[in-house]
Amino acid sequence: MRLVLSILAAAILIAVIAYAMSGNDPVEQQPSPHAIDQGG
Repeated sequence: MRLVLSILAAAILIAVIAYAMSGNDPVEQQPSPHAIDQGG
């Protein structure tokens, strides 16, 4: 169980660091990729 928790903690840390390095809000910088995926 400790291994799972440590992996989750590491994944969260990596996600937070990547989120901070990408400009704090990568969703607004991209022209809605979901609409492009849906074909509209």
